[in-house]
Amino acid sequence: MTKGVISMAEQDAAATDPQQPQSPPKPPKLFRPKDVAAQLGPDGLDVGIVYRWIRKGLIGAVRDGQRIWIPETEIQRLINQATQQ
Repeated sequence: MTKGVISMAEQDAAATDPQQPQSPPKPPKLFRPKDVAAQLGPDGLDVGIVYRWIRKGLIGAVRDGQRIWIPETEIQRLINQATQQ
């Protein structure tokens, strides 16, 4: 191969090489329950419904002291679940 040009196979090998430094995974974006309530539904949901879903375990959430945070992945899961029904 030409110097400086890397084949696709070499790129794949480099991407999976455990000796290559890997960038750390990006932390998920976190949202407050009121922001999640505003995102769900055409006119938004009542924030109390979001808190109820958290208490029932329907939405995964993270507690930071008094604050509750909901990962973006949970919001996407809820949206996907609602569109499949």
